[in-house]
Amino acid sequence: MSTSARAMWAVIGGAILLVGAGRALPTAAPCSARPGAFSIRGRQTQAYDRERLAAGTVVDASGAQFVLPTTKHIVIHVAGGEGMCWSGGEALGAFPPDASWNTIHETYGMVVGVTNRAGAAAFTVENFTAFAYGKGVSLDAGGDGDWTIRNVHVVYGRDDCIENDWYNTGLIDSSFFDGCYDVMSSLQDPGLDVPDGQANVVTIRNSLLRLQVMDGIYETREAIPRHEAFWKWSATRGPRLNLRNNVFFTDDSSVSSNHADMYMAPPPGRLNECAGNIMIWEGNGPFPERLPSCFTLETGTRGLALWDSVVALWKARHPYASPDVAPPVVSLFQPGPGGTSVLSGTIDLVATAVDDRGVAGVQFRLDGRDIGSEVVTPTLVRRDRFTKYALRWDSRAVPNGSYALTASARDAVGNRATAGIVMVTVRN
Repeated sequence: MSTSARAMWAVIGGAILLVGAGRALPTAAPCSARPGAFSIRGRQTQAYDRERLAAGTVVDASGAQFVLPTTKHIVIHVAGGEGMCWSGGEALGAFPPDASWNTIHETYGMVVGVTNRAGAAAFTVENFTAFAYGKGVSLDAGGDGDWTIRNVHVVYGRDDCIENDWYNTGLIDSSFFDGCYDVMSSLQDPGLDVPDGQANVVTIRNSLLRLQVMDGIYETREAIPRHEAFWKWSATRGPRLNLRNNVFFTDDSSVSSNHADMYMAPPPGRLNECAGNIMIWEGNGPFPERLPSCFTLETGTRGLALWDSVVALWKARHPYASPDVAPPVVSLFQPGPGGTSVLSGTIDLVATAVDDRGVAGVQFRLDGRDIGSEVVTPTLVRRDRFTKYALRWDSRAVPNGSYALTASARDAVGNRATAGIVMVTVRN
């Protein structure tokens, strides 16, 4: 091992341990092991909606895969007695990357509680995956206090990966938020009477948290793709934060910043306990906010290597128990929302493609015929190094005229999806 590699391991040793290398972490027994657990298995095409579950109810959804049409905006909705637990399952969305903000903002992998009507105190969700929904898990009621989120994987969370807008106390442990518009929200809706949460504490530990620029957001088309911040937080009424042994990743600053209660560093005055955290910054210039001393800042190739390492370790520690059934989501970005539809000379065609378990390749097509070879690795495009697949193409290869351009994405087992057609004009 080189001197630089030894230095990296010295810096990141604590973070590596948090996701499975070295000594084992103490973990709670899965609630699915409790007697009397109610089981759900296999492919599900209907939402699960129960508002009056009994106290202590355990739903064992290990191996359940919810594949709902895009007309359904909430996959799992539960409320009821104290101490309930949801274990396992995947909410597999199909909303394309260019879906409008108005659509995505109202989609949820899981909602806990019913606003102003029913809560779920001491609720636990574990071993659950939400893919391509707006919110991953939403704690949607004042009665959702003392919640626990552990071993949860949110992939391509198009709004808040976790929503805690009632300012309740909660714990996030050993979870992976793999691409969020913003990671966590504790910001009061002006239309709700939310009690002051300054005495409450949200603990985030042993987790990976990555911001992901999104194609469909509030701002004008010229601003895309962008994301918000790690914390959408009330600095005056929101909960305090305990942060221990987490790795954060971002390659862009927040589009709204602190004036909109968006914080890249922990919200001012809300940090309670903090130790052993790493911030990986791959954006331009210095990190946009001042980090507390409980964070180590990493950048460049060193930061990227660290991120790849901790992600691989987390995934090894959290293997899937079910087959890969969901196709990728894919849209054209350029031409499309990221570029003109008039093509001249040599241009870059870009598609946005994401899969719950990884995109294997993207094939561009013009009038149904392949253009060039399949693109198998993402390219850094407009602050996005994870979801953009680019092909450099000489438009003079075809006569001037109007064409139908699209792209097809596949995953490793052959599930496929095709982007909506963009009509382009070749003019050379």
